[in-house]
Amino acid sequence: MARLILGDLLTLDTKIPRARAMVVADGRIVAVGDPVEVSSPLRGDIDVLDFGDQTVLPGFIDCHHHMLWTGMADVHLDLSPARSIAELLDMVRRWVRDHPDGDWIISSEGWEIADLIEQRYPTRAELDAICPERPVYLARGGHEAAVNSAALLRAGLSPEGQWASGHLIEHARDLVRGQLPELSTQERKDALFAGQRRCLEQGITRVVEPGLSLAEVDAYRMANVSGQLRMRATLLGVVPSGAAAVKSAETFLPLAREMKDDPRLHFGGFKVFLDGGGSLGTAWLRDPYPGRPDYYGERLIEQPDLDALYEFAFGQGLPVGAHTVGNAAVDSALRSIARLRPASQVQHLGFSLIHAYLWPSPESMRTAAQLGVRVAAQPGMYARFAETLANRFGWEATELASPLRSWLSAGVTVGGGSDSPVTASSPVHGIWQAVTRQHGGRCLNPAETLDRNAALRLYGPGAAAVAMVDATEGVLRPGARADWVVLNGDPLSCRASELADLRVVATAIGGDIVHQTAQ
Repeated sequence: MARLILGDLLTLDTKIPRARAMVVADGRIVAVGDPVEVSSPLRGDIDVLDFGDQTVLPGFIDCHHHMLWTGMADVHLDLSPARSIAELLDMVRRWVRDHPDGDWIISSEGWEIADLIEQRYPTRAELDAICPERPVYLARGGHEAAVNSAALLRAGLSPEGQWASGHLIEHARDLVRGQLPELSTQERKDALFAGQRRCLEQGITRVVEPGLSLAEVDAYRMANVSGQLRMRATLLGVVPSGAAAVKSAETFLPLAREMKDDPRLHFGGFKVFLDGGGSLGTAWLRDPYPGRPDYYGERLIEQPDLDALYEFAFGQGLPVGAHTVGNAAVDSALRSIARLRPASQVQHLGFSLIHAYLWPSPESMRTAAQLGVRVAAQPGMYARFAETLANRFGWEATELASPLRSWLSAGVTVGGGSDSPVTASSPVHGIWQAVTRQHGGRCLNPAETLDRNAALRLYGPGAAAVAMVDATEGVLRPGARADWVVLNGDPLSCRASELADLRVVATAIGGDIVHQTAQ
C-alpha cells in the first residue's frame, strides 16, 4: 500500500529543497512535491499521514555513535547522574549491595568528570574503602578508567607505585579491561535494544558504530537475522594499533561478505586508533604540549603498520576509519592513503578521519579533499570538552579547534556524529552546536560556525557519505529509502535559542513509524 506523507518537508535535496508531500511505497520514496501532483497517479487504498505544519526531514544519521556502549547504561552501572565524588561512590556502593552474587563491578562509559564538583576521578583508595574485595572498573570515554586495588591485581599490576592513583589511561586501561568477563549474549541484546530505543527517540535512523569486536559485530548480525534490529547500522570492526592489524582485519571478512547487500546492516570497514584524546592530553600533535617540550602526545601505531593496514583494506575494497584527534595523526593517516595505487580508485572507497579536530592544517585539508577522504566530526563533543582543552592549551588555541567550516570550505565531505555515550547523542543538539558553537554563553570562534542548512546536512548527506550509503539515505527524494523524522518546529526559521529545544515527534524507517511521541 502506498502512503502519502503531508507536512512541511525540508528535503535536503538541492533540486526540490521544500515540499508539502511525498509518496512512499515498498520502503522507498516514490515522489516528492505538491500534494495534488504526487497523489493524483495513486490508485487503490492510500494511507495518509498528515503532520500539518510540522517539519519532515530525512532521518538523522549519526556517523560516530557507540550504540552498544550507549545501551550498556541499562545493563551496567550507570554513573551519568553523579554530580560529586560522594554521589558516585554512593552509586557504586548501592550497586555492590544490590548485586551481591556478581564478581566485577563495571560501569557504562557515559559519565564525565566535568560533571563532578571535584573535577577528578575517584581514587583507588576511595574505591577500596567501599569495595575492597571485588574488582571495580569504572570506564569513561573509551580511553580512561578508575579502578580499585582488586582490579589492578587481577591484571597483574601493583596497587602501589605507578598505578597507585587507580586512574588508568590508554594502554594501562587496556591491561585491566582485558581481564573483564565477556558479555553474555543476553547482555548484548539488552544493550542493543536500549541503544536503539534512545536513537529512535532522537530521530536517528542509522548509526555508524565504530570500533566493534568480532563478537559485537556478530551480535548485530544476530539481531538483524532475528528481526530485532529496528534501525540501520554501518559497522566498523576494530583492529589493534600495531603489526597485528592486518591479521585481525582478516577475521571480519566473512561477516563483511554476508552483509554486503543488506539494506539494514552494512559492514563499513575497519577502525584503527592512531592517537589518544584531546581532553585526555594524549592526542598526537605536531607541536609539543604546553609546558612539556618533549611530549607530543601518544602515537599508537607506527607508519609501516598503518601503511600495511590501508593496503590490505584497499585491496579488499573496504575503507578505514582512522581515529585521528591531533593534527600529526591526521597527517599520518593521509600519508598512508596517498600511497595507495591506483589513485583513481581511492576517492570512491570512503576512507574517513574520525574526530580530526585539533588544528588540522590547510594543507591536510586540501590533501583530504583531493583523496576523497571524509571527516566524521562531533560538534557537541568539542563544546563538551572546551573547558578541558582550554585548561591545557589556552582559550586562543581552543577556539581554533574543530574547524568545521574550514573542512567544508576545502571541499571535504563532513558527517555529523556524537561519539555517544561520551557526549550527548541528540542530532538536534549537534546541529545547534554546529550553528552556535556555544559554550558557557560564548561563541567559540564565529568564523567556524555553520549556517543552518550546512549544519543539517552534516546529519543528512554528509553522514550518509561517511556511512557509505550516500546514494540512498540522508535526503528526501525519489528512489531514496523512506527514512524520515518529524520535528515540532522548523530548524531553518526558528530562533537560535529555540533550535536546541526542537522535539522529535516521529521517526520512520522504510516508511514505517518506529517511534512517535504522544501529542
